[in-house]
Amino acid sequence: QISYMGFPGSSGASYIDYLVCDPVVVPDIHEIRKHYSEYLIKMPHCYFVNSHQYLNTHGISRLGREEYGLPKDGFVFCCHSRPDKIDPYTFKSWLRALSKLRSQASTQKSKDSQ
Repeated sequence: QISYMGFPGSSGASYIDYLVCDPVVVPDIHEIRKHYSEYLIKMPHCYFVNSHQYLNTHGISRLGREEYGLPKDGFVFCCHSRPDKIDPYTFKSWLRALSKLRSQASTQKSKDSQ
C-alpha cells in the first residue's frame, strides 16, 4: 500500500509500504527520515496536486469582507479545523493574541456547519 495526502508523518504500520512526500513534508535530514517505516517516494517540488489556478471562477463574484461582516482593515483569524480538535488552552491562546489587536475578527467552523 501507498500513503498519499493523508497523514504526512510515518504510519509506523507494517502494511504501508510507501509514502509519497516532498522535501517540505519530509526534509532530507537523516534524523527525521530515520523515523519513517515506509519507503519514501520523493516528489521533486510538491506532492500536493491541487491548485487554485485551475478553478473555474467564471461568473462567480468574489465577496469582500463587508459581505461577511468582517473589519475592513483588521486581522482575520480563521481556523478550519474540526471544532473537536480545538482544546480550551489553544482557544484561550487565540483569544489572548486577538485581544492585542485593535481591529480583529475570528471565525471557526461550528459543529453544524458544512
